[in-house]
Amino acid sequence: GKTLALEAESGVTLIVPVRPMTSFLTLSIPPQTTPAEALLRIALTVLFYAGIVTLILLWVYPLVRRLHALSKMANNFGEGNLAARVRVSRFSLIKNIETEFNAMADRVSVLVDDNRLLSSAVSHDLRTPIARLRFGLDALGEESNPQVQQQYMRRISNDLAEMESLVEVLLDYARLDKQRREIPLVPIRLAPRLTDRIDAMINDSSIDIEWEEPNEPVWIKGNERYLDMAINNVLQNAQRYGHSRIRVSIRLPEKTNKPVLLIVEDDGPGIPPDERMRVLKPFERGSANIDRVRPTEPASAAEVLSSGFGMGLAIVSRILEWHGAALELGSSEKLGGACINIGLPAAAPPA
Repeated sequence: GKTLALEAESGVTLIVPVRPMTSFLTLSIPPQTTPAEALLRIALTVLFYAGIVTLILLWVYPLVRRLHALSKMANNFGEGNLAARVRVSRFSLIKNIETEFNAMADRVSVLVDDNRLLSSAVSHDLRTPIARLRFGLDALGEESNPQVQQQYMRRISNDLAEMESLVEVLLDYARLDKQRREIPLVPIRLAPRLTDRIDAMINDSSIDIEWEEPNEPVWIKGNERYLDMAINNVLQNAQRYGHSRIRVSIRLPEKTNKPVLLIVEDDGPGIPPDERMRVLKPFERGSANIDRVRPTEPASAAEVLSSGFGMGLAIVSRILEWHGAALELGSSEKLGGACINIGLPAAAPPA
């Protein structure tokens, strides 16, 4: 018949009898907290959310910092500093974006450099035949001897052919850059293409070509048209500067992920070490090409080396860049001339 008080973590419960042994009234009193306990709860709650915010900031701050650095480099690059690059960190959250930005910056820099070289080279290479044309026309108008007039006419025709060849080279080079993203890469068997080209060179030239054909099929990944153009230019380069011998060989990779190495050597004067990077640029000629006479017939892109405009290795470098291949210029230990090493990506044989 008395009131019963029960205390637990949830509070105090009073059980009051209304009718003895039959009815009871239950009263629940929530727990009472002291001001110190209330302050402690608030402090713990604030500390919890502060910890969450700190973790978020620790994750976001590196991202914001990398984005700020990328924005700064993009502004510098846009203002004309073509050497601006983002320092890529392996822990960066936007590593792929930074890598793509640097690749884009490299590409734009190459295009700007090519434009400068083309502008200066074209202005120089066009002035000479134009000046000769003007002189030839003036002399032709003053000459009455038919034989001398024929000589002047031949010279004028040669100058026009040289200008036409230069324009054709420029157009081919522009098409190469325009069609970069349109070339499909498929598995190609390398040795038969080399054999066909070497057989054609042997029939057209008296130079001795040593071709070490591999015993097993060699498959690479590339585009047939542009790969043939690159191979033709490299072989023509060796034929042009070699004295009497050319050596062509293929070195198979020791590991599956390594490239197939195509080696073209000649016994010519070679390429000096200080010129090897320069001759890969458009309209840049090596010292061995200074005294060579240009042909009078217009040249296509595949035969551009024989035109003497200094575009052959530039075209080779650009095509191999599309293929993800490596180009290295060196000296031949066996023949003493130039040695061109081309690392082509290996491919599995088609089904």
